[in-house]
Order: sequence, then structure tokens, then C-alpha cells
Amino acid sequence: MPPAAAQRKQPLILVSEDYDPDIWRSLEEEETEFQSWLAVAQDIWGRGSFLPGQAAAAREGAAGLTINKTMIVGAVGCSVGGLGQVATDTGAYIEVFEADPSLLKHQLGEPGPSGKFLKPAAWDPEKPELRAGRYHALMALRALSVSPDPVAATKAIAAAVKPAGRLFMDELYAPDPSVAALVAQGIAGPTHKVMLHPHAVVTETLEAEKLEPRAKVVVNEQIMSAIRAGLAQAVEIAQRLKAIPQPFRRQRMSAFADELQRAAVLHHAIEKGLVTALRTIHYKPQGL
Repeated sequence: MPPAAAQRKQPLILVSEDYDPDIWRSLEEEETEFQSWLAVAQDIWGRGSFLPGQAAAAREGAAGLTINKTMIVGAVGCSVGGLGQVATDTGAYIEVFEADPSLLKHQLGEPGPSGKFLKPAAWDPEKPELRAGRYHALMALRALSVSPDPVAATKAIAAAVKPAGRLFMDELYAPDPSVAALVAQGIAGPTHKVMLHPHAVVTETLEAEKLEPRAKVVVNEQIMSAIRAGLAQAVEIAQRLKAIPQPFRRQRMSAFADELQRAAVLHHAIEKGLVTALRTIHYKPQGL
């Protein structure tokens, strides 16, 4: 019989995919709260995606930045997902800066089929440095939502773009600080601290850094639609979760309920106009 450590090296089990139910018997340890969330999130939002609408954001970002394999491409944020297919489709290597240490560890230990194209590394929103002037194309995917200082984070992100390069930002914004705090608490993942900021602060900072706006799209309807699609998918996921053995069932069901609650809070906040989901593209002129 192989050692327990070797047995535990299996990929995370997604019940939304075709798998052997007997696989649970080979797992000798309970999952961590993070592992359960990671599996449940992908069951609901799709493999490689950890947030609603994430795969669409990555596709739109790649198209808006006209990413190709000759470019130096970067992505920065928290729970960054959806980039695997982009990298495979474009043949571009993407340097992915991840703010969640647990997710980074998982991605390094369990690379997917597109792993050869994705180069994960740590990013600290408290000290949001990136290499200045490196990227032809940079995607900031909910990076500001985990940054205590949106101005410092925006400056670091803007500085990382090469002259004549482009920046794509996918973000949630909330103008009212008290509402922002309440919504942020309601949508934060198990290992995350979310902070929502006013869009005006980011716009003013990018303008001060001489980046020119090229596109701005409100994606409220797209995010709410993605949430509703995920909730519809969740009905079948719930039935499959009920069929897995203990102690995994208890942990997965708890993570499942928490994820549905987060999705409901975000849908409500967007629907009521408390939060706005925006995707923007900015260009850095040659002279900078």
C-alpha cells in the first residue's frame, strides 16, 4: 500500500465533473476549509474560476489588450482565475501575481493543463510592488478589492505597464464607505479580506499617472447573470454533495452554503446599485 502522503497527492475532487465516487476512500485526511471552498467555487463557477464571471473577464481582458505570444503579459489580483484558457488560446506566457497565499500554494502544487503558460508568484496588497515598466499587457483582476490603499496599489499597477502598453482592470466599486464595508464583509472568501473603494479614486490616480482611458464597460448585468447561472448549476451540485461520504460531506456542504451566501450578497448589492462592476482599459503613452 502506498504511504498516506502519496495517497493525498491527488488533484482536488470536483463533483461537477465525471469522477470515481470511490476516490473518497483513499483520502485519509479531512479537507481544510480552504480546500473545500476551492472545490465548491469551481463546481459552481467552472473549473479554473473562483468568482462569478471570472472566465468572461479574462477573455474580455485578453481581447481588449490584444494579447499574443510575443508580448510580456501579467495578471495581478486575488483568487485570480480564468487565465488558463486565455494562455492556451493565445500561446502567451502570463505572469500571475496572486494575493491569496493558500491559492498560490495550491497552484504551484497542482498546475493544470495550461500550467506551462502560467507563472504564479506572490503579491502582497499591503506592499503592492510590481516590476516597473515590464508589461505590454497587464490585467488587474479584483486587485484593488484586497488593497487597503487603492492609490498605492493603482500606482504600482500603472507603473508596471510599459510605455505604449495597456492595462485592463476588472473591479467592483462602492462609493459609500459604510455600505462598502458591509458588502465587502458579505462577499469575502474564507481566507480573504475584501475592501471596496470608490471608482473616482482609481480614475484620478490613473489620470495622475498619465494613463489614458480607452474603454469603460459596466458589467453589472453580466455578473448578475453569471451568478444566476451558477445558482442554477448549484441545484445539481447540492445533490452530488449529499452523496459523498463523511467527513467530506459536512465540510463541502458548509463551504457550498457559504459560497451561495456570498453570491447572493453580491447579486443583491449590484441589483440595488450599492456596488458597480466595471471593466476598463487604459493606455500608457510612449513618452512615459
